[in-house]
Amino acid sequence: EPGYDSLAADRKPTLATSKSSPMLTLRFKNGCVVQLRASGTEPKFKYYIEMRGEPGVSRDEVEKELMGMSRLVLLEICQPEKNGLVVP
Repeated sequence: EPGYDSLAADRKPTLATSKSSPMLTLRFKNGCVVQLRASGTEPKFKYYIEMRGEPGVSRDEVEKELMGMSRLVLLEICQPEKNGLVVP
């Protein structure tokens, strides 16, 4: 089955995947989780990103860190210019 989960011992994804829409899940030490996949019905590459805040950390701080992680994923991991992708 196509897919990858960086935290799973066997590296297999816990979410459903298919050959037409494989999923890559990356989990970072700061608690950020990123899921990347190609659309099964459109010529699009989709990503989902989330981060849970810690007690005592303001929502603004968490959102700022999440936006930084989003930028990192888009620019450094996806490398849009190199791969012909359009950044939203």
